[in-house]
Amino acid sequence: ELMLDKPQIFGNNMRLTSNIYASKFLQATYYGLANYQKINSIPQNSPQYYEFQSFSIGLNAILRFPVFISSNKNQLDALAILNLDYETPWDNGNERLIAQEKPLGFNGGRAFMIGSGIIWEARNSEFAPTKGSYLETSLEIGNNLWGSSFNALIFTHDMRHYLTFRLLKDITLANRVFLKHTSGETPYWKLAYAGDEQTLRGYPARRFMDDNSIIFNNELRTWLFNFSSIDTKLGGTIFMDIGRTFSNGTSLDSITNDLKFTYGLGATCSVFTPDFIIRTDIGFSEEDTGVYITIGYMF
Repeated sequence: ELMLDKPQIFGNNMRLTSNIYASKFLQATYYGLANYQKINSIPQNSPQYYEFQSFSIGLNAILRFPVFISSNKNQLDALAILNLDYETPWDNGNERLIAQEKPLGFNGGRAFMIGSGIIWEARNSEFAPTKGSYLETSLEIGNNLWGSSFNALIFTHDMRHYLTFRLLKDITLANRVFLKHTSGETPYWKLAYAGDEQTLRGYPARRFMDDNSIIFNNELRTWLFNFSSIDTKLGGTIFMDIGRTFSNGTSLDSITNDLKFTYGLGATCSVFTPDFIIRTDIGFSEEDTGVYITIGYMF
């Protein structure tokens, strides 16, 4: 993967974030669409039942246009979005679940999405926020008219809030609400999901997949040790993730039913600059335990 994040592109206040990638997964996971039954074990005669191999390639780009900047430097941006990706499973025998269900996209295809949205940036830091709020809303559409294999619509809404208080040390309470809705001919890799280091930590990747998802992430973060002579800090987090996926047509009063809960703790390390953070999380769910080592906070 190659990524470019360029503020003030073309000599003005626009910002371009783009990446191009290619991947070949030998053990991607697929647990079925709308599969909400608890998974206790893997079929003994099919150890790779929930796994599959896939190849994908893609290009994503977001161009941000400043619309409004307040006196305290909070900023509203408009977005122009371009997403082009291709994915196809390969060499998967009939003993695997994905080969049995053959979800939309099983035979490969292009998802060519164009869209727009807004970002409201009111945090005191993009990478290590301790106060303020952030909101991002976007709508993307794929259509055969501009070369997409699928006529699909994807809506996402990401809202975050940060509050710091003092209890022996400064502790930051970070909260996030994430919503995703899909409709039309949405391939399996574009569907809403829950389960991985970005949604429900402790469930396997894409454990739940459906038309929609609603995710609540909550963290308490603090720095425990500061080694100023080498510009290094060590800290910790505790967290709880709540969420679920559900099908289109689900009544509003039942959306909060059957919520999935995960919890855990993590360690953080800031090296050389406060913006560079290495994070390790351990998440627990009723089905599994997940260990994640990533760069940066989850949100």
